[in-house]
Amino acid sequence: MERRHRVRVALRLAFEVFSRDRYLGRFWTRDVSQEGLFLEVNDPEGLSGTLLSLCFRAAGVEHRLRGIAIRKVQGQGVGIQLAFWRQADDDAFAAYRKLIQPDPDAG
Repeated sequence: MERRHRVRVALRLAFEVFSRDRYLGRFWTRDVSQEGLFLEVNDPEGLSGTLLSLCFRAAGVEHRLRGIAIRKVQGQGVGIQLAFWRQADDDAFAAYRKLIQPDPDAG
């Protein structure tokens, strides 16, 4: 069964990552999709087993997504499945989607 529904795009974005109120660090994406992202991190164990808060900036505004580590690759990073359970997630998801979609006028 294939889990990916959307195309993954190679894109470098910075995320400040929290587990509850504990700051875990600043990590960069290797690739992204509308359902998730892959964060580069040497030791993915520290990002697993809990709901993560993923902070990013878009158009000068800080947004928070939520996600769960679903795939760990030691020495490379962790795949994060984004979680959209609350209406409060809508604005952050819209900003994320706009940030990762290629500009149709750029080609």
